[in-house]
Amino acid sequence: MKRLLIASVVVLSVSLFSCSSSSGYLTPYANTVSSPNTSSQTTMAPSTTSIIPKTTAAATFDQLKSQSIIVNYQDLFRNIEQYVGKQVYYTGQVVQVTESGNNNYVLRVYVTSSSFGFWSDDVYVHYSGSRLLENDIIEFVGKVLGTFTYQTVLGAQRTIPELTVLQAKLYTPPATTPFNATSQSQSPTTSAITQTSTTTSKTNPPTTTASVQLSNVGWAVTEQNSTWWRVSWKFTLTNPGTQPYYFNATIQYLDVNGFEVDDDLAYGLSIPGSSTKEFTGSTLVTTSIAPKITKVVVNIASQSYPPTTTTSAQISNIGWAVTEQNSTWWRIAWKFSITNSGAQPYTFNATIQYLDVNGFEVDDDLAYALTISGNITKEFTGSTLVTTSIAPNVTKVVVTIG
Repeated sequence: MKRLLIASVVVLSVSLFSCSSSSGYLTPYANTVSSPNTSSQTTMAPSTTSIIPKTTAAATFDQLKSQSIIVNYQDLFRNIEQYVGKQVYYTGQVVQVTESGNNNYVLRVYVTSSSFGFWSDDVYVHYSGSRLLENDIIEFVGKVLGTFTYQTVLGAQRTIPELTVLQAKLYTPPATTPFNATSQSQSPTTSAITQTSTTTSKTNPPTTTASVQLSNVGWAVTEQNSTWWRVSWKFTLTNPGTQPYYFNATIQYLDVNGFEVDDDLAYGLSIPGSSTKEFTGSTLVTTSIAPKITKVVVNIASQSYPPTTTTSAQISNIGWAVTEQNSTWWRIAWKFSITNSGAQPYTFNATIQYLDVNGFEVDDDLAYALTISGNITKEFTGSTLVTTSIAPNVTKVVVTIG
């Protein structure tokens, strides 16, 4: 499921994804910094020259990590020349995997996690080792190579940092106390590829633990093509306690025999005390396996930590409009106002979700590092290119900040 979108034009990989430009699979332009290749391609291609470094066999991951620097994405990208050759450490979400043989891979990895469970800020990574899968959360130590420029399917050029991995491993989250609720439904039926299907979910009785109650787990296919289906999920959480509740969620898509077909992860979710809140999101599932999904299971694991910052900022005046459309996509623009009643400036990320009439996610957008001064109200706006086949399904926009 991105980058700052204020007053910018978002370019999407429409033929593959209907998400905002930073979430789609994009066509490589070149595997060098200085002299990009102008040939058009449709998949992310690995380097023709192996640049996977050899590391000392005795070096453990923790040793390499202790020798690495931690630098945020904006600083890395803005001052990339200063970091070339430096050893860095990141935790991130794998969003694209391309095999090049002999256990060598090219990955696109998001390395910035928002407080609402979304990842953004992708880097182009060369990796050699055990197979990694899309949506894996990994830790890795790598060397900075420079920048990588590629061409999107729509012909636009985009540049991101390029790294080569020394060592990587799957991220193991801190031990938590999980509980779950399950939604069962019939496999969605479709009349033709690219048509939208909606599934009405059956739900089990609410599951409770501690002071929260999970209910109304549901799923639906909101977009599909010959490559993937967008399978959207939603659930409701009730927190009758007086304190906010912080948690992570794992969404599992199961087949008729109860085996996992695919999954989704949402980190850093929260709900205020004495309230009920609905959460939604979506996963892109390969077309060859998506029809096997018959059931969705949601597991939530409580976290004891609060967000790193708190604020008195309030959101209001959420609106949206279609400002451009053609046979391929619609430009759906959004806007909202933030009132910062505190004296200090407030910097935040925003998640914009486009929902259908049943409350399932059709598409989404992310805006990062937005800022508002103290004691003022400010309006923010941006837009997303949504595939024409699904854009008419958008009936509501939800904005979350954090």
